[in-house]
Amino acid sequence: MYNLNPVESWKMSFTDPKRHDNKHFCYIVWAHHEQFNEDFMAAVEKAGNKMNYIDIFKNPESIAKRPVISASVITNEHTQTFGQTGYILSVPVENILLLSPRDINILVKDNDEMEKLRMNRKLSLNVARFLGNCSMTYNEVVVEGTTPFGKVEISAIFYKQESWYNEEMNEAALKHALRLQEKVPSAPIIRVICQDML
Repeated sequence: MYNLNPVESWKMSFTDPKRHDNKHFCYIVWAHHEQFNEDFMAAVEKAGNKMNYIDIFKNPESIAKRPVISASVITNEHTQTFGQTGYILSVPVENILLLSPRDINILVKDNDEMEKLRMNRKLSLNVARFLGNCSMTYNEVVVEGTTPFGKVEISAIFYKQESWYNEEMNEAALKHALRLQEKVPSAPIIRVICQDML
């Protein structure tokens, strides 16, 4: 996997959440903290990205209308995310704008900044090498909602279980995933069990 061409790697490395296997998976996800009020989190995002803002909480199926989506890559060996629940995304490789091994809190406030991102778009690392550079925190993959090559789509909902989570936290994550599913009924719920629990 380390020797794969970067573009081919970002096309081939991701697994189908409908056939989820906790011992082998690779997804691009959009995650958030379920303990924060959704309206508050939406306001935080809106303050940073005012350009064509789409509220993913209230209108998840409009995610492709977002100019910029801050996501992460998770695998069975690297499960760190911004929050315990969220969406598993289907992302055309051509929609990937930027890769960072850690959170960079990307903000795009106008068309000029958006155009700079597009002009500097470059996949210099394949998925394995990208994850090899990631620290113990979550990474950031910045994607464009829609391009001439395709649209970002929600393919599933995930919630995580880790060894240090207590029963209340795990129950809260599942309940939140069920609330997310109410807005995207076609998306299955995937339980991601972190490696130290297998």
